[in-house]
Amino acid sequence: RGAGMKFAKRLQKELYEEWHDHYVDYKQMKKILKKDMPEVMNVFHDSLETQIIKVLFFMRRQQEALTSELWSLESHTVGDAALETHALELGRHCELLVQKLENFKNYAELNLTAVRKIVKKFDKHFGMQFQEIFRTPPATS
Repeated sequence: RGAGMKFAKRLQKELYEEWHDHYVDYKQMKKILKKDMPEVMNVFHDSLETQIIKVLFFMRRQQEALTSELWSLESHTVGDAALETHALELGRHCELLVQKLENFKNYAELNLTAVRKIVKKFDKHFGMQFQEIFRTPPATS
């Protein structure tokens, strides 16, 4: 029980505040596990699926925005004259882009950990494997 609290606190501490609503709602998922109702497994499954879809859509939007910024950055470095004229601006733009990429990486890692930990809690709570009960189709790219 203590380890779960530690992760919930870590998640709150490390999340990127601007994206707060786009993270897996770990606390909500823990609350669902504690509910005393016959359909709790299905409610948990449906909620987890909703959370994962929310994260994937947000990640896709962020990835598109980052890709667009990278292309924009590349167009600024085409000529030597443009590079010399905008060197300071370009440096700031690069620093900002690196920060955005780090935020994106941390977002992905925190959500992956949240899903892994909440599924582990499910397994422990019900004494069975989540993936055994809810067969997940293989990922396609």
